[in-house]
Amino acid sequence: MDDFNTYTRQSNKSMDPMLKAVIGIFVVAAVVYIGNILYTKYMIHQVG
Repeated sequence: MDDFNTYTRQSNKSMDPMLKAVIGIFVVAAVVYIGNILYTKYMIHQVG
């Protein structure tokens, strides 16, 4: 069980906060981008 605790501590340590922030910003940007595309397609469908 001690090996598992050591592994979880090491895996948590390797994921530094800067990398988490970059991944989070990328995910939010991707969601906003896809949402914008879908909204635009919906509005074009409504008008046309």
